[in-house]
Amino acid sequence: MARFVDAQMYETLVHLDCDGKLTPGLARSWSSDATARTTLRLREDARFWNGESVTARDVVAAWQRTASSGDDAASAAIARAIIDVASIVDDHSIAVPDADARMLADPALAVSRRPPPPASGAPWPEGTGRYRVSSMPGTRTIALTPVAPGADTPRLFVLSATNADARDRLDGGVDLLVTSDPTVTSYAAARPDMQSLPLPWDKTYVLLVPRHTQAGASSGTSAADSVRAALARDAVRGDARPTMPPYWWRETRGCTADAPGQTRAPISSLQSSATRIVYRSDDAVARQVAQRLVALAAMPGAGGSGSLLATLAPELAVGRALTADGLDASGFVAAMAGGQALAYVEALPARPVAPCQRIQGLLAAAPWLPGASAVIPLIDTHARAIMRADRLSFVIDWDGVLRIASPSDLSTATKR
Repeated sequence: MARFVDAQMYETLVHLDCDGKLTPGLARSWSSDATARTTLRLREDARFWNGESVTARDVVAAWQRTASSGDDAASAAIARAIIDVASIVDDHSIAVPDADARMLADPALAVSRRPPPPASGAPWPEGTGRYRVSSMPGTRTIALTPVAPGADTPRLFVLSATNADARDRLDGGVDLLVTSDPTVTSYAAARPDMQSLPLPWDKTYVLLVPRHTQAGASSGTSAADSVRAALARDAVRGDARPTMPPYWWRETRGCTADAPGQTRAPISSLQSSATRIVYRSDDAVARQVAQRLVALAAMPGAGGSGSLLATLAPELAVGRALTADGLDASGFVAAMAGGQALAYVEALPARPVAPCQRIQGLLAAAPWLPGASAVIPLIDTHARAIMRADRLSFVIDWDGVLRIASPSDLSTATKR
């Protein structure tokens, strides 16, 4: 829900469509020169919600705020990386190296600013998108109002639905439902007024183990592949597949935070009695995966020498019953930083726009990881978009997020 809402309110300079092609965002055009730099020019009509024009300095200031924020290590790493290479050409133009142009599509580089007093206490920063939050009429409902009302920009009510009430939402007349529940998908398929569209594989679930000393060695065995297949088949309620090589995080050897020979501090205080596999409590797939891993750990492995889970990481064969423990967002971040649990289930983007910075952010969040090669792949997942025919037009970005389409979007993308 949060990713969808943010995508309607906050714009990046460019977007990446589902084929990986750059399309306009806040920047209307871009060109490359003989120095291998891409210069992007902002749209003439680019304005914050209060009507003030967006300048190149506003864009860089937004990136600087993200770079200094402690809320998301990966987003901060992406912002710092682009600040280091970007330059302001004039009030409405910014230049970056050609190799970094795709990075500008990462949501971490969306442009916003805090509104001036007396509105500075507002919960939503000023954006440049076609929608802004007008109200929150319920704990699971957000009303989005067009900044510039028009026939092509309908008012939106964004509702968070559990699997139990998703079918009721369809019966109640929603125009678009994003779900990974196969029961809901089957229900919609039987209705002639609805169609279902699979979204790109957007999340890769991985296992992080503080005591993992055989980084990358065990995760490629046939036994480990069987465990991944079992997780995708039996653990997840929805579309899932075992993550297959090449793994994008292992293609980041040039990253500063994962340079060859780099020494990272181990967690020396980890208790050998640790038995928790920790996950984010608001992530249903992470919960299902963690619980299935606990069940697998209780099953004897080949020859009775350990658990099936030990084929992913021998350190998990502790000889004691494991538990799955869900933590809220702040609790999970603190647990990751401390490294005191036996293992962590984390969701990474399956198709990151800025892979180097994404893995840097992960290594910053888990300082005990020896490097990217210690990330143990598990499964990929995606959702489906169920919609009523001819009610909404939208585009699908590279990372699987839907954006309600504008006329300019439809001129450069396939209408859905």
